[in-house]
Amino acid sequence: SQSGLKALALVLQKWVRHFHGVAVQVQPEARVDDEAWRWHVGLDVESTALLNDLYRGNEVAPERQQRLISLFRLTFDDPQDMQLDVRGKPVYLGLAMNTEGLLKIKPQNLLLNLPLARSI
Repeated sequence: SQSGLKALALVLQKWVRHFHGVAVQVQPEARVDDEAWRWHVGLDVESTALLNDLYRGNEVAPERQQRLISLFRLTFDDPQDMQLDVRGKPVYLGLAMNTEGLLKIKPQNLLLNLPLARSI
């Protein structure tokens, strides 16, 4: 339900602020309709591979796309906190289950792969 996704989005926002000291907004999205899509972070192995394929324009089987549990749009409150080449662009976050229906979240991906202007 949307309330669960909104709660997870709030946790992700707070986590980024706590560990990176930057304010972001995270909101659930139904899909990426962004011709200027520049950055994404998978919160697990499955969503990383799926988002990489979609970004590259590779064909993705419908049953694989259906394993995407949630998609989020992350925006920085201050674009100056972002790398120059993606400044002002959203970061898309994905979360997907594997072929067995299991979710193996790797939230450290969010900490290690954001396009920050400075390293932590």
